[in-house]
Amino acid sequence: PSHCKKPCNSGEFSATGLEPCSPCPLNFYQPSLGQQRCLECPKDTITNSTGRSLETECKALDCAGVKCQNKGN
Repeated sequence: PSHCKKPCNSGEFSATGLEPCSPCPLNFYQPSLGQQRCLECPKDTITNSTGRSLETECKALDCAGVKCQNKGN
């Protein structure tokens, strides 16, 4: 029936855990179906895109190639 909603896929979330869903934001992931929130990547790790579903997609933050401006470190 049309009133039935699918659970959110991994890498997605919603207030109810059901469609319509949004992708997990940057630096968050969600491995399970039908979730209401995403999990934050561990300390000093980031994702390079939204909608990540695995903790292994959280990569170590590498600032070596980044130049700071305004005398920042």
